Amino acid sequence: MNWLKKFLRNAGVMTCLFLGAAIWAADIDTMSNPPPFSFLQESDASHFSEAASRLEDEAMAFLGHAYAIKSRRFFLTPGTWVAYVKQADAAASDWNGTRQEIKGRRVGKDLLELWLDGKGQRAEALAMSEQPIDEKGRYLLGYFTLSPLAGR
Repeated sequence: MNWLKKFLRNAGVMTCLFLGAAIWAADIDTMSNPPPFSFLQESDASHFSEAASRLEDEAMAFLGHAYAIKSRRFFLTPGTWVAYVKQADAAASDWNGTRQEIKGRRVGKDLLELWLDGKGQRAEALAMSEQPIDEKGRYLLGYFTLSPLAGR
């Protein structure tokens, strides 16, 4: 009977480990991984917190109250916006995401793009600062995984 208790206890532990790994893997899969521009080095937003906060606030102002940010990544770039949009387009096509029109956005001026899957359950956005944020003339590129809010 002692062996049965050990078996059941170990089975419970293994089940927890398996479920934890499955949940972790599902969470990682919610954002294009690696990001579509993996040749860029990801930057810790704390080094550019003011610029990152402003970029996020401006992006969310365009998107209104339709989305909440689930995760964010920031990169420093020399500022080739169109190339990053094309790479994000290619990454979004892997999960059947298509670029969406953003009301009020001025093409070529407001550096923001949004991708949404056909079911409206997955969304990602890309935004870039309008001005360089460091002494090297690099721009801040923000890549956001969004959660469409209810009623959308």
